[in-house]
Amino acid sequence: MKTKHFFLALMLTIVGTMQIQAYTVYYYNIRNLKFAVWSWADGVESQWSDWMTPVSGHIGWYQTTIRDNCNMVIFASFFTSAATPDWSGKKSQTADLTYDGENAYYVEGKGWQNGFGDNHIVASGTCGENLRWTLDDNGTLTISGTGDMTHYGYIDDTPWYQYYFHIKNVIINSGVTSIGGHAFSSCSSLTSITIPNSITSIGACAFNECSGLTSVTIPNSVTSIGESAFYNCKGLTSITIPNSVTSIGEGAFSGCSSL
Repeated sequence: MKTKHFFLALMLTIVGTMQIQAYTVYYYNIRNLKFAVWSWADGVESQWSDWMTPVSGHIGWYQTTIRDNCNMVIFASFFTSAATPDWSGKKSQTADLTYDGENAYYVEGKGWQNGFGDNHIVASGTCGENLRWTLDDNGTLTISGTGDMTHYGYIDDTPWYQYYFHIKNVIINSGVTSIGGHAFSSCSSLTSITIPNSITSIGACAFNECSGLTSVTIPNSVTSIGESAFYNCKGLTSITIPNSVTSIGEGAFSGCSSL
């Protein structure tokens, strides 16, 4: 019976000879796949580094430590029942290693780079008829376009639910006219929100349980704040509500014990 393999591999030959101490290799892939690392020294397998682990604070980045004598690395994501993976059909590429003395960084599809570099887009999609969202690896969620945001029944209905715990900053660009219900509910890592003057309403439970928020400025374009919009935002110490707001739903600021 033949063993079935599913794998994706990228072999990288690091040009030149380098004698350095053990260092950390960081690998970024937009698909958020779990990767493992093999390393070689002069054609001889040197180390199996097991699965790379996620990097805290950098979505999509993974890390592992390899030995100082390696000059070849394979990043691989595969599922197999065999003790030795099947590398037939692997993709290969020769690249110089960019090395800052302690770490090496590789971006899938781009190559080696210095540090974590630019904000790489982890995920994107739509959140309204004419609205798009992007999330970068630093945890910034940006919403742009024109019109209303979709209203969601629960946080797990949002298109960014898979990443909600990683969201640190929300930037809503001008042109967006509403913040949907439950849009950022339970985003406990969220510390800042930019609300433009084009927003006229904030939906129910929009920021429910966002315990990391400390201050919010609501622009004078907003006329209504939904029920439980900021419920249990215990870290909230300051909120500016303009005179333009004519409707505040029940329990909008209930549980905000620091106000």
